[in-house]
Amino acid sequence: SVGFKLILLRMPGGVDGDELHGLEDDDDSFTSGDDDGTWIEWFCRLKGNEMFCQVDPAYIEDQFNLTGLRAKVNRYEDALDMILDVDPQEPLTEEAQEMIEDVAEQLYGLIHARYILTTQGLQAMLQLYQSKKFGTCPRVLCRSPRLLPVGQSDTKDEYPVRMYCHRCEELYACKPKYKHIDGAYFGTTFPHLFFLTFPELKVFTEGVESYVPRVFGYKISPLAYKKSLEASEAKRQNDQASRSPAAAAAAAAAAAAAAPPTLKSVPSDPPPSSAAATVGDAAAAAGGVVQ
Repeated sequence: SVGFKLILLRMPGGVDGDELHGLEDDDDSFTSGDDDGTWIEWFCRLKGNEMFCQVDPAYIEDQFNLTGLRAKVNRYEDALDMILDVDPQEPLTEEAQEMIEDVAEQLYGLIHARYILTTQGLQAMLQLYQSKKFGTCPRVLCRSPRLLPVGQSDTKDEYPVRMYCHRCEELYACKPKYKHIDGAYFGTTFPHLFFLTFPELKVFTEGVESYVPRVFGYKISPLAYKKSLEASEAKRQNDQASRSPAAAAAAAAAAAAAAPPTLKSVPSDPPPSSAAATVGDAAAAAGGVVQ
């Protein structure tokens, strides 16, 4: 059954790309690594590596195409031998095997970035593009054009792979299962060279359709947001000032000044000791003398 599925993968236009993707998700034995075939075929069949094309071994065997890569990875020779299915001269420990496998994947990614810029590599990526391996633009007003992988840098370990839409010319995050892929494995040139090579695949429009915000059917002026922000800031400052200690003390003083005066109560019956003084005061006020 595995061989049958491999034939389906290589049939151009024979099976829809989404259907193939479903088969890959359902069959772990098909995606997680069989011993049949070459290392390159095994690597490209791994779940999460669907965006890679198979690099022609003849391209890898030409040392001119690998110029400068030796300094970018450790154990270059061992990793290259693994990619080309050359048996190691000495048995490897399990730890060494895992390390070389990791380096081989990095080296293959860097070789892949160069290969997809060649005529043969562009044709290989065209097949993946036509089989919808890269998905479509999530922007609604783009009307679902197909995406292509791209790197934000040609240097490894800087950015993960992004997805490029040729209609809105924006970059988008890829699906979670592709986030382990380094953007340098596709590079900054690939999608643009792809559409220069296959211009009939690019959607040419005078302008990208943009969404227009409306309130009750009317367009919103850019000044409306500025005025709303200014009003909100003024209200915030007033609220903050009203809650400050100085403002609270001033409010209390103003309230006290506005309150009516308090009248003192007078005793109805004065004490006896003060009665004479009270009579004398009254007589003095009348101009009389008390004998």
